[in-house]
Amino acid sequence: LSLTAELIGNNTETSAFVYGAMSFTDKVSNGLAVMVIQHYIPCIKCCVQCKWYFRDVLFYAVGGSVVLGILFMLTLVPFTVGKRWRDRETELVWTDEAVSAVACLRSQDQDQETEPLLGSGR
Repeated sequence: LSLTAELIGNNTETSAFVYGAMSFTDKVSNGLAVMVIQHYIPCIKCCVQCKWYFRDVLFYAVGGSVVLGILFMLTLVPFTVGKRWRDRETELVWTDEAVSAVACLRSQDQDQETEPLLGSGR
């Protein structure tokens, strides 16, 4: 969930779609995994090694997911997640413009302030 939240960042207008897509992908992948595991259940009475099927499935499925997750996270190391490509180049320019606009507004507000907001207190 933290990766999803970082992926969304300040772009909250698409957050519902991103969370929905991630949830849908999670549900589909889990459903497919359960179907594959159930399809390959061996006859436990036929062979001695077949009784360890579920133990092996848990070991390899969880271990494989961990390895796959680590590899996926390693591919994300060079990238900044949550930044749009179009915003990367103009980010510093927008910040400078915003700072100068706020400074201008503050100086105008201080010049026009003549009496307290809540009255004189007398």
